[in-house]
Amino acid sequence: LEFKKYAKLFIIQRELYKEDEAILKNDEEIIYLGKHDKWKDFEDTSAIVYNMNLIVSIDTSLIHLAGSMNKRSILLLSKPADWRWTEDNNTTPNWYNSIKILRQKNVGSWDTVIKEAQEEVKKY
Repeated sequence: LEFKKYAKLFIIQRELYKEDEAILKNDEEIIYLGKHDKWKDFEDTSAIVYNMNLIVSIDTSLIHLAGSMNKRSILLLSKPADWRWTEDNNTTPNWYNSIKILRQKNVGSWDTVIKEAQEEVKKY
């Protein structure tokens, strides 16, 4: 991952797919926070978000939490996206001023979105 040149990566989720667990076993630079017994609830999740410099996420409760906390964030949005995010516009809806929206241009294609996200991470 190009991100690792510019930032320390944390995975902020409770559970992982088996494939993701295998990747983490081979990459000690990515820190998985879900294995900690002290992480009990959404209040703990908000404490984690509070202590991050930047959140990069798909459309989950994490990105909404980060946006509501005014945390600098990058939203990696699929195509089609949930209707609430509108279509094909990186500036609307403007629910959260702290979120930069990066959208897939083609269904299932994340390459451009990831490259754009890497450029955004470099800025921070």
